[in-house]
Amino acid sequence: MFFHIINHFSPPGVGPHLEASTVFSASLAIRSPLVATVLVVDGSAHENPALAAALRGIGAEYCHAGRALAFAEGFNFGIAHSDQPWTILCANDIYPAIEVFEQVWAAAKQGLDPAIGCVIPFLSYADLEFQEAWELAPLAPCTVPLMTLNFNAFPTDYLRSIGGVPTEFSGAYNDVMMAFRIKQDGRRILMAQACCLHMTRLTLDSGTTMVDFEADFEHFAKSHPDLYLQEGYWDLDLAKFVTSRLPRFLAHLLRYVPKSRRRTWARRFLWSLPRLEKRIN
Repeated sequence: MFFHIINHFSPPGVGPHLEASTVFSASLAIRSPLVATVLVVDGSAHENPALAAALRGIGAEYCHAGRALAFAEGFNFGIAHSDQPWTILCANDIYPAIEVFEQVWAAAKQGLDPAIGCVIPFLSYADLEFQEAWELAPLAPCTVPLMTLNFNAFPTDYLRSIGGVPTEFSGAYNDVMMAFRIKQDGRRILMAQACCLHMTRLTLDSGTTMVDFEADFEHFAKSHPDLYLQEGYWDLDLAKFVTSRLPRFLAHLLRYVPKSRRRTWARRFLWSLPRLEKRIN
């Protein structure tokens, strides 16, 4: 059912921990009977034969494009190889248990719900605070307005129809634009009743990357002013991402909160949103 893509990148001079993390993540995914293929896309500048051998030794696949790949390019290179009805995009510092795949598949109603654009799990660490709120798990699966690109399951045909991961950003706001597209298409992001261990910012904190957050922020503000709200959560107008009427109205009110308090209020709103959406649905 699942074609599982792990995006790997090793900056020059980094120790073996990134390769070890990738192999461990792949070894966990390959255990699930719901996963047909685990493919590691190596976006590093040079091919890594030792990593390729280690992955093939556990039953996973390895590919290198012959050049360095940006964040979105790595995922899109893998998407082109998917031959399963659902494709999972996974960072190399995410460690999923077998139950994660089972719960994601259950949330997707065995992959047959055409209203779903993406299914995500809770994470032990996330830039998106409510994705850390494992205490809300009994309320899941629930509809959420945003996601992070850490572990994301998409219907493959739909993922390809939207062009995969947007390439206009180096690593920030790619997930925001995907979330907005899902909402525009009348589909939902579901948060499943499962939690993945996330080894925080393993690649980003390991040396030089191709991600430029400052440049991405400036580009987002200039290119997508309709989605931009200064001092909002991630500087987003959350009303553009929420689907249900009451939450959308509450998100719209954030525009009238003083800028000094707007981000704090937006965090509180997002933290309560899974409960509110669950009650509505």
